[in-house]
Amino acid sequence: MAVKRALYFAVAAAFLALALLGAHAWSNRDERAVRRQLHALARQCEKKPGQGMLRTLADMGDLRAAFTSNAVIRLGRPYPMSPTPRELASLVARAHMEVASLEIIIQGIEFLPRSESDAIDMRTAVALRMRRDQTAEEFVEEYRLRWRKEDGVWRIESARADSTIQSPW
Repeated sequence: MAVKRALYFAVAAAFLALALLGAHAWSNRDERAVRRQLHALARQCEKKPGQGMLRTLADMGDLRAAFTSNAVIRLGRPYPMSPTPRELASLVARAHMEVASLEIIIQGIEFLPRSESDAIDMRTAVALRMRRDQTAEEFVEEYRLRWRKEDGVWRIESARADSTIQSPW
């Protein structure tokens, strides 16, 4: 009887461990998808030296797809405002006209504990490096992002600048 009971507990513990491992892997899958989308969004908003306006306009046309329809955005420097996703696309296109190059570097990502299965909260540090003529500027801001899964795709539901980590040069 004791052997049966021990075997029962061993099998139950194995199933519990397998379930926990599966839940952890599923959670990491969502985090990997969000991480990939964030890096793709950063690349989409960058401007390479010599990049023409047609490329910028093509990239900005797709920018709104990264956000939910009711997204709330609060930017930090150099443009402290709360644009809609459509206005954000125009703002990035305008920035492209003012600079020779724009580099966006994601410097760190911290996923916060999940309270909803279809939402992911994270913090990230974002560096903006801009070149105009012979001058260069760099801003580093910490952003808090909330991603929401819509139709199987993770989209940004809210984005807000939390703090300035580093002053401009």
